[in-house]
Order: sequence, then structure tokens, then C-alpha cells
Amino acid sequence: MLKRIIAGLSLSLVLVASCSSSESNDPKPFSCDTAQSQCPNDQPPDREECKRILGDPTCGNVFLTFLLCLGAHQTCRADGTTDEMASARECGSQQAAAEKCAGVDGGRD
Repeated sequence: MLKRIIAGLSLSLVLVASCSSSESNDPKPFSCDTAQSQCPNDQPPDREECKRILGDPTCGNVFLTFLLCLGAHQTCRADGTTDEMASARECGSQQAAAEKCAGVDGGRD
């Protein structure tokens, strides 16, 4: 199951991380309920999948770190959608950690 999550993570959830914050002193300045993309033509994020991914007891914090990085480096294409490659370039180590945690190379499914 986590393999599928990480496979679509940078596309679907960069949207979640890009413009979501909490006004409280929560150590996780992020809310799946208020998340939105900086790119106007991106599809809205799947709020329930976001909550499920970030609630994962093993990898949730690793995913959050990756998503926050992606959000901080989100780049929009001329068509108003996220340029995944440009946004992810700055987050290689966070992506590798998320993939490792999710067992992309043969771990949990």
C-alpha cells in the first residue's frame, strides 16, 4: 500500500504542502483540510488520502518533511500546473527518505 502512496506523492500531495499552514503553535504547520496549490490549474488534493499518508505511524513524519520541502519549492508551468521536476529538484534527500520509508524498492506494499 505504501508503494502506491509514494508513487503518486510528489504529484498529488505537492499541492497539499504548498499552501497549508496552521495558526497554532502546532509543531506540524500543516493541515490537509486547508491545503491548496500555489498553481491555479492543479487539481485539488485528496484530503482523506493526505490524512491517511500523514497519519502513517511509521512514515508520516518523513512524508510530511518531503511534502513541506516540495511545497516550499513548488514551481508552476506556463499552463498553471505544477512542474513536478522543478519542484522536486530541491528535495532529493527528502524524497529518498520517503521512498526508503515506504519501501519503494521492495518493502511494504
